[in-house]
Amino acid sequence: MTEKQSKGVELTVMDSEPDKVGSGYVSISREVMNELGLVPGDVVEITGKKITHALVWPLKHNVDRTIIRMDSTIRRNAGVSLGDIVTVRPAKLKPAIKIILAPLNQSIPPDFISYAKTRLIERHFYNPRPVTKGDIINISIGIGGVFSFVVISVTPGPAGMVSDSTEIIIREEAVKEAALQVPTVTFEDIGDLEEAKMKIREIVELPLKHPELFKRLGLFLLKRIAG
Repeated sequence: MTEKQSKGVELTVMDSEPDKVGSGYVSISREVMNELGLVPGDVVEITGKKITHALVWPLKHNVDRTIIRMDSTIRRNAGVSLGDIVTVRPAKLKPAIKIILAPLNQSIPPDFISYAKTRLIERHFYNPRPVTKGDIINISIGIGGVFSFVVISVTPGPAGMVSDSTEIIIREEAVKEAALQVPTVTFEDIGDLEEAKMKIREIVELPLKHPELFKRLGLFLLKRIAG
């Protein structure tokens, strides 16, 4: 069980620092970490529309104590989007005796189960991974390849730390994404294609920010066609 502390801080959600994407870490200012009595690698409870847990690390550019940076997986586990407010507090989780996972949307090859278990018990910066019932966990299978799993249960629950002694059970039957209302691919999932992501953002955002330009462009094209 989570040993909750009443002490918590409300922070605004921002996108993850690039080197923390997929690591299970969130980043907050050193000032807030000190205020909450946290050190790098500690576990925090993040409360948005849902509750999830993550490891914490200080922001590289310690300029804003009001933000928390997290990747798309942690955001959807907390049920939040960029710009939302979450409450962050220290959490102490017991080692998980057993966790049960189910693949998301597609079944997995039998020979992948052993690999998935190995990745789940990997330590991130020497710290074990926290898991919370209902979380989505992504496991990379190479360049651009990811298998997603839903945490069906954690014993003792609802959250715990995965260790070498944790029994990991992976069900064969997949859980449908529609049933979980899980968002699909985000910009972070694209990887390191910063130039491509910038162009996509320009294509999508420019008409929304400056509709008058496109109205004028449309009139100009009509005149050219008519002329």
